[in-house]
Amino acid sequence: MDYYIKKKHIFKRRINTKTKFYLINSHKKYSIYTYKNIRLEFTYIKLFRKLLRRKYVKARIKLFKPRYWLYLLPNYILTQKSKNSRMGAGVGKLVRMVNLKHCSKNIIKTWRYAFTYLLALSKYLYFKIALRCFVR
Repeated sequence: MDYYIKKKHIFKRRINTKTKFYLINSHKKYSIYTYKNIRLEFTYIKLFRKLLRRKYVKARIKLFKPRYWLYLLPNYILTQKSKNSRMGAGVGKLVRMVNLKHCSKNIIKTWRYAFTYLLALSKYLYFKIALRCFVR
């Protein structure tokens, strides 16, 4: 027992050192909104993730990782048969789930992304999937 009492590093209390965070100018939160009512399919999630990877952020911001949130929940089902098909025939097979967004609703909320990059992203989304959006 005396051996363990003499060894102080066993009973040493760990000290929690707090990291000092310094504010950088790009700490603002921006969001990408829609101009009009749109239908977003869930195949676009892969495109959003590709465009918002961390490699687009400058290397000096290693302390604060940029974050983004996609506001896409399935609220509409696309089926195989058209809306005006015969009565009693059913609605058909499920094709895919989509999200119907109304005018000026959030699509993506970002943290620590450059405003100029988000403007370029909104232009790219217009040319790629015909999505009219604005950054605020």
